[in-house]
Amino acid sequence: MADNRVLTDAGQFALQFQRMAAMIRCAMPGVIVSFDPGTQRASVKPGVKMKIVQEEVSYIDLPTIQNVPVVIPYGFEGKVLLTFPIKAGDPCLLVFSDRAIDNFLQTGQSENPGASQNEDTTTPRAHHLSDAMCIPGLIAAPQVVPDWNQENIELRDFERKNYITLGAEYGIRFTTAEGFDNGGADIRMKDGNIWLYAQEYSTRFAQTWSEQPPTPTGGTRGPTMPE
Repeated sequence: MADNRVLTDAGQFALQFQRMAAMIRCAMPGVIVSFDPGTQRASVKPGVKMKIVQEEVSYIDLPTIQNVPVVIPYGFEGKVLLTFPIKAGDPCLLVFSDRAIDNFLQTGQSENPGASQNEDTTTPRAHHLSDAMCIPGLIAAPQVVPDWNQENIELRDFERKNYITLGAEYGIRFTTAEGFDNGGADIRMKDGNIWLYAQEYSTRFAQTWSEQPPTPTGGTRGPTMPE
């Protein structure tokens, strides 16, 4: 009977290659431990454990990664960006750079890989845990978004009680669960028209606002509000 514990040269090469490949970090889920809004850096716990093969197979937690840069929609030259609360427990996607990112994070420009501008401190680090970048918003089963709008862009809270919708049907639509005597309100803007709808009418607004915009002085009444 053949001894299956003895590997051929090809088998040994394949095993070594597999072990080396397992040490290359490309991307993995993570959970944010903390976020500093001043530095915009996060501490992130990797969401996949490392497999250890000895006499028995075991799994251990990877260390929490500190000082991780966070990726958000940000056009620096155009001076526009979108910020949102980042909290402990938020799932995220960790992406690991091909080379060390220390110098780039200091200048924002193309630099030698390393921990400083000194050529003597460049590092061959590649796909390392230290060179992680965090993209918040990875959706795991416990964080599935309820009432997803598949037809329009929305900026909203989790329960979709308050949201802004951008799309062809309504143009821009602002919806709030409370307001105007706590009955909720709906403001829609499209093609130069503005509609205001309130479930319960404040004394400051006439009921006709729920049907169509008020007639401007010297103007004409606008179209009825879309359903």
